[in-house]
Amino acid sequence: PLVAWVWVRGRSWDVKVKWVALAFAAGLVLTVLVLTGSRGGFLSFAAGTLIGAWCLVGRGRGKLAGLVALGLAVLFLAAAAGGVIKLGRSSLDARLDYWDGAVRIIRDHPWTGTGPGTFGSIYPKYKTGLTEEAQMVHNNFLQMWTDSGVAAFVVYALMWVVAVGGAIRLAAHRQGDAAAVAIAAGVAGWTVHGLLDFDLYVPGVAWPAFILLGALQGLKEEESLPASRWPRLTWALTGLVVAGVWWLSGRSLAAANAHGEQHGLEQTNPVGAYAAALRTVRLAPLNSHYLSQAGDLAAHLGRFDEAVQFYRNAIARDRYRASFHWRLGRVLWAQGKDFLGALAELRLATELNPTKKSYLDSLTAAEESVRQGRGGLLQSAPIN
Repeated sequence: PLVAWVWVRGRSWDVKVKWVALAFAAGLVLTVLVLTGSRGGFLSFAAGTLIGAWCLVGRGRGKLAGLVALGLAVLFLAAAAGGVIKLGRSSLDARLDYWDGAVRIIRDHPWTGTGPGTFGSIYPKYKTGLTEEAQMVHNNFLQMWTDSGVAAFVVYALMWVVAVGGAIRLAAHRQGDAAAVAIAAGVAGWTVHGLLDFDLYVPGVAWPAFILLGALQGLKEEESLPASRWPRLTWALTGLVVAGVWWLSGRSLAAANAHGEQHGLEQTNPVGAYAAALRTVRLAPLNSHYLSQAGDLAAHLGRFDEAVQFYRNAIARDRYRASFHWRLGRVLWAQGKDFLGALAELRLATELNPTKKSYLDSLTAAEESVRQGRGGLLQSAPIN
């Protein structure tokens, strides 16, 4: 889309200025691709290029597509030989493990998923021992299913299938329109890249993609779009949505600032850090990580009752996060009021993340204390 915009706007420019601007725009895009060394980025670039070439030419599409594909293959091999693109299997193997874990999560939670953003919490229960604890599936479509269930997956997948098909039809209808071709290429590239990464969770990548969907709708012929019966209501609702987004974003930014202040004080002023943590939680009461870190500070200050409440609130918002259960179990144990509850939380943490040695060590120490009887239990050392 950037190159297409320069091409269209540059029709009235001096020829040299136009070509310099085109070279800069295209070079910027390719430089970013080279700097990342991303195979997924190259594949999405290739998909966008093929779709763009297909839409740009009316006749002889098959030959053109073949030539473009051959050129991209040569470029890919040259980039691989030059070390620009890394062909190692570590990234691919990791993704295959993420996807395998996602499929097994879907089997256990097919209809509603485990909740938005919870893949990183529950994945340790399904991963192999050698794989890192990923926070994302690295596949937008599988992520949608694991997060929100089969209905959300179907709607999301259809949205992009319809978008790609609609963009190709629009480019065919507006033959030679650079904007239509660029949008078709961009939507196709995004869709392919979504099979390999977590673009929905990166605002700087997700926003342009949804802007492309809006531009696609805007380029359709006006007569094909029904006029709104209630334009004022539409604008009012749009204003409310925008205001709500800005309000939430503002609170989130303020919470992030308070959280940064909290981190800056943790080593030198734990009491001040705890006060900052309380402000953070007030501004973002649904953020489970903020709640958990407030619980850590409360426990450090010996405020066990408050720590327990923070951890329970964090678990209520992310019940699959093993570290929250582990922290709650340790505090319950140190508090000395609910040893059975502490054991239950430590067991659950180990069940959710069976490869984490510190969780298993804490559970083993607690169970050994219980086996020693009440006297031994009361004299046992705190779990660290």
